[in-house]
Amino acid sequence: MQSSITSWLNRRPKPDPDAAECVLPRPRNATSVLLSERPVKATILPEHQEKSNNLQFRPPFGPSQPLPGSAKIEPCTALNVDGFKRLNAVLLPIPYPNTFYDEILNDDVTNTITRLAVWHDEPVRRNKPGEVASTTKAPKVVAGIRCRLLQSPAGSEQPHGQPVLYISTIGTLAPFRGHGLAAHLLAHVARTGVERYGARTIMGHVWEANEEGMAWYKSRGFRVTRREEALVVQIVLQRQEILHKSSEIHHLQRTNVELEGRDLTYEWVSQIMYLEALQLTSREEAGLEKPGTTMQQIPTYVTAVPNGTEKGLYMAVDLGGTNFRVCSVQLHGNTTFSLTHSKVAVPHELMVAKTSKELFSFLAKQIESFLKLHHGDHYATHLEKRGTGDSAQDTEIFSLGFTFSFPVNQVGINKSTLIRWTKGFDIADTIGKDVCTLLQQEIDALGLPVKVVALVNDTVGTLMARSYTSPGKTGTLLGAIFGTGTNGAYVERLENVSKLRTSKEVGDYDKSTGEMIVNTEWGSFDNTMKVLPTTPYDDALDVESNNPGIQMFEKRISGMFLGEIVRRALLTLFQDGKSGIFTDADSKANDLHSTTNVDSDSALFARWGLDTSFLSTASGDSSPGLRLTRQALAKDLSINAASIEDAEAVKVISTAVGKRAARLSAVAIGAIVVASGKLEKSTGNEEDDVIDVGVDGSLVEFYPHFESYIREALRDISQIGATGEKRIRIGIAKDGSGVGAALIALVADRMGTKAPTQESSGGSRSS
Repeated sequence: MQSSITSWLNRRPKPDPDAAECVLPRPRNATSVLLSERPVKATILPEHQEKSNNLQFRPPFGPSQPLPGSAKIEPCTALNVDGFKRLNAVLLPIPYPNTFYDEILNDDVTNTITRLAVWHDEPVRRNKPGEVASTTKAPKVVAGIRCRLLQSPAGSEQPHGQPVLYISTIGTLAPFRGHGLAAHLLAHVARTGVERYGARTIMGHVWEANEEGMAWYKSRGFRVTRREEALVVQIVLQRQEILHKSSEIHHLQRTNVELEGRDLTYEWVSQIMYLEALQLTSREEAGLEKPGTTMQQIPTYVTAVPNGTEKGLYMAVDLGGTNFRVCSVQLHGNTTFSLTHSKVAVPHELMVAKTSKELFSFLAKQIESFLKLHHGDHYATHLEKRGTGDSAQDTEIFSLGFTFSFPVNQVGINKSTLIRWTKGFDIADTIGKDVCTLLQQEIDALGLPVKVVALVNDTVGTLMARSYTSPGKTGTLLGAIFGTGTNGAYVERLENVSKLRTSKEVGDYDKSTGEMIVNTEWGSFDNTMKVLPTTPYDDALDVESNNPGIQMFEKRISGMFLGEIVRRALLTLFQDGKSGIFTDADSKANDLHSTTNVDSDSALFARWGLDTSFLSTASGDSSPGLRLTRQALAKDLSINAASIEDAEAVKVISTAVGKRAARLSAVAIGAIVVASGKLEKSTGNEEDDVIDVGVDGSLVEFYPHFESYIREALRDISQIGATGEKRIRIGIAKDGSGVGAALIALVADRMGTKAPTQESSGGSRSS
């Protein structure tokens, strides 16, 4: 018999109240089991083949009994996501990062294929027939399923590119099993996957040792398609000497492990560097021409950069997460400024309020409090004039730049509609509305002398802050962030931003300068992996990330991922047994002269268990016997009595990963510089020929030699070389969300930008 997945959704087997439900906990020592046990990929296929000797199951996977009256299937929201986290913490000992849950809240597709079972009458134990459940406790999340929508890869049983529903997690708390909750959850998301997204395949991974889970899946029509060792990664170094040790003789040995013709030190020839820079440049050009490209190249409507002579008092506010910051910036006109700021936490109830008015009213009141405290005379004068009926002059009104770190559709310098909330905010009423207008309305309701003249991206703010404070006459070409994430914004000729002429929604901007700052969103460069280097650690990290196949450039550069790459490399060395790392017996090369041991609950075995700050410690360690690295191994990874050889290996790997990130950062910087054409022009004056780049972020600030590695790589790009690299000046730019936002407010003010509640007159004024 053959039957489709759609028909299975409508079939039901006879009730089996005592049937065990599926729980997919990861083993307590997840990594070691991962390497020693064989995961099994179980897949539902759209059409079943005839039964074979090893496949004795064909029932549908629909729930075998009605949903209990005490249970309710609900979407995952900001109000119940903490319950889902607690559920997974109990069932899945390997913790998932916050980004795992952020994607549920922020990605519409993932949200629709994630569901929770909430119990409104918590039983102390499984009810026997006729027994009444206890009703003494509050509702709680007792079961959950979280899926991702993927595409079938080439070579699989399904046609290439077909939608696949992948089960990331599914489980039920033990006291609530036997009620069919997991089956109801699976049926719910399966129906959504079929009807909304056209999925015809459901796929997941199960441990063979989890006999109960295997039986649960098989009873619902799943079949085993293959056993795989894909999660057992290999150490990847070519032409790079890894230091490792033997437990029998305590001296440094060297090994050479090769894969795919790449080495982690990435001492690439100049042709490879140039190819990647050229590829990045072509993506930038494509993004400038039309919307919808991988690199978005977003016009910011900011059409001038400061030169350090600007003066004035401006305001900035920054809503980037759970805190709200209010600033005033006094520009002195000599590349210096004075900054006054305050910060307040945003109450959680306002993050999930019913209407946008509640949140934006709170923000406006913080601006009012700031004005009273730090600009009391100015505020009092404004109130006095308003009381007498005198209208305020433009010079008496603060122009404000609004740093708003959420996805928006920007159609003007102070016009942008919210696409979706992230970072725990969930106010449906705000979606599709102009956030600058919402803030201005609440400011006006309080009668404050403030107008919102600009919406600000923090990377653009970095460029502006650097351009104001940088020495010399040359304006800054590029602002870049190399921290938890990475992005760049640069000054582009208006004639090249052709999407401004072809897009349906385009706001007013000052055409007189002939320039506009463009936000590249370069973290998504080469998602197809045509030129980027890769290792098994990169591949495994990507597969297990919340956004596989996306932001591939960022996953090799940003601080969010580098610690995890190093952890995976160290784990492989430890698990394969060939290097002898972290296994010294009575080593004379460690402080305690005792056996090196790794605690069973070491963060070495936990995904995302190693912070990128560890790399800075190891890479920059020049202490006797690498004492700092060995102390960090004990503190951060619970690896006790590590030897000098251990620390040497850790330093080599950390340096290799950090150096790769720096060299890839150089590809992004170099591509912008080459595309600008500035290297082809020269005034003969060294100061005037400087190409200024402003950078910010923990990597470029604190990772040892990060800028030096960038410069080495810039020299390797043939169109830059040693001569061009000397012309590139890289400087730290701090507080793009504050100082940078104030400077963008200045530019908007000079354009004649009106408050967003007023009709824009367009045009421009000279700066």
